Amino acid sequence: MVALRGLAALRDRACACRDEGCNQEVERDFRDLADRYRNLVFDDDQREQVSTLASEMTVCLMNVVTGNLAASDDEIASTTVETCDAYVASIAALVRCDNVDDEERAKLRAGRDRLLGGLGDLSAARETERAQASDACLMALNAVRTGARGMGCAVE
Repeated sequence: MVALRGLAALRDRACACRDEGCNQEVERDFRDLADRYRNLVFDDDQREQVSTLASEMTVCLMNVVTGNLAASDDEIASTTVETCDAYVASIAALVRCDNVDDEERAKLRAGRDRLLGGLGDLSAARETERAQASDACLMALNAVRTGARGMGCAVE
């Protein structure tokens, strides 16, 4: 559905924002999108997708407002889980690849931020939670490596 794809693209842009000017552009475009589709009727699944996308976008926009951002892709704090740190490093390497366009970079960063945000602080997590996080990060890492090969990018 076009409206959901538009909202997902806005969420990705929001998660790539690093300053208030970018936030304001995304918020303006969000209002425009909402106006354009205000009479659209969603089923339950679509309403849930809209809610999730809007929540994720809000978190990303608030990260700019609160300054809860890493200075660069290479300065994200350790997760204390080796496979998760390897995943973060693979994204940092991939966004530096010349074959990756700005839109894809934003999507990669947004995906990384969603995964890390969902994991939370792992330093005090129980071993079972750390193992689950490691499994999730390993799947994400393998997907990044496969995608990187397809784009002609070197990622460890």
